[in-house]
This record gives sequence, C-alpha cells and structure tokens, in this order.
Amino acid sequence: MITVFVLYLLVLMVIVYYSSKRSKTNEDYVIGGKKISGFSLALSERATGESAWLLLGLTGHAYAEGWAAIWVAVGCVLGILFLWYVMATPLQRFAEVTDAMTVPGLLSFRFPGSEKKIGITSSVIIIFFFILYIAAQFSGAGKIFHDTFGIDPFWGMVIGSLLVTVYTMLGGFITVVATDAFQAVLMVITCVVLPIVAFLIYAAHNPGGMDALSLRAETLPKDYSAAGWIFIMNGLSWAFGYTGNLNC
Repeated sequence: MITVFVLYLLVLMVIVYYSSKRSKTNEDYVIGGKKISGFSLALSERATGESAWLLLGLTGHAYAEGWAAIWVAVGCVLGILFLWYVMATPLQRFAEVTDAMTVPGLLSFRFPGSEKKIGITSSVIIIFFFILYIAAQFSGAGKIFHDTFGIDPFWGMVIGSLLVTVYTMLGGFITVVATDAFQAVLMVITCVVLPIVAFLIYAAHNPGGMDALSLRAETLPKDYSAAGWIFIMNGLSWAFGYTGNLNC
C-alpha cells in the first residue's frame, strides 16, 4: 500500500507540474480560461461533488442497508443530470456576458443596485457551507490514512489538506481540474471496475455460493405503503441538494 501511495503521489506531482504551466493569467488561475475541455470539467465536477461521501458514506450505507440504498443513488443521478442539462448552460452564458469569475460576482450582476449586499451575502453562505463540506472531506482523508497506514486521523487530515492546498496554489483551477480528472478515473475504477472484478473472482472460486450474491428481484423492497413511499422519496430527495448547488 505504501508503494501504491508513493506512485499515486508521483503521478499527482507530474500532473500538477505540467498543468500548472498552462495557468498564465488571473482568469486561468480562477476559472481556467477556455483551456479546459468539457469532459475534463465533468470529471472534475463529479470528483469534487462526490469525493469522500461517495467512497466512504454511500458505500457504507449500501453495505449496511443493502438494496435500499439504491434510491439515494437514483436521487443523486437525477440531481446531477438536472445540473448538467438544465442549469449549467444558462449559467455559463450569463457568466460569459458578465465576465464574472465567481458565483458571488455572477449573482451581483444579476441584481443591479444591490451588488455589494448580494456579493457579501452569497460569499458568507458559500464560505459557511463549504467550510463544513471541506471539513468532511479532510475527515474522510484522515479516516483513510488511519485505516490504510495506521496514521493518527488528525495527521491524516493534515497530510490530505496540505496536498490539496499545495497543488491548488501552484496552478489554480487548471491544476485542480487536472488532478480531479485523474482522481475521478481512480474513483470509477474503485467503485465500478473493482467490484466487478471481485465478483467474478468470487464466482470463480465459490460456484456454490452464488445464491447469496444473486441479484434477484425479491431482494428489493416490496412495501408500497405510505411509509414505503416516504422511504423512497427520502432517497430521491437527494436530487434537491444538487439543484441548489452552483458549482457546476
């Protein structure tokens, strides 16, 4: 695991080195100019939006609750699709018209005469909620370092926060997108490819135990009472969290 982690850091350093060279202006540093492809932005946006809660939280929820966790996943996908196909394009066009490089700047142009109040209010809201969000990500990093290498969670959080801070300072948004895209690929391998490979290995070595792993329809909940529908809507309601998120 130490060897894999060192290789991960080396790849990350190479990506940071080459991507930071593309950040030459203030616009490049803050929003990447027009030097980032839509595919890379999509990978980066989802790696940022899912991050630790997906790798630790949702997987843990699915492990504990089984198929019931599917409704949370469906709600998340619906919210993400709404962001990408309904909200993203109008926001991008409005940003091009106003030349705004931040969300507070974008909202300030939207309300002439109240620019200062809107800018301060939106900045305070973003800072408050993103402090909590970032704290959760650092907490996840601390847990991973502790479980993998036996490092105290506090120092795991320190290491994780230093890595993120350093590569963000070196190249700004372009560097962040490049490293996020790389980590998004790792997340896909971890969450999609690895379980399929593990399942195939298990099936090859335990042909008699496949009944316990078969994806039969009867494993899904069949409770269509009011409580059942509330449970389903509770999972789908995760979509609303994404529709209120402007980081697309």
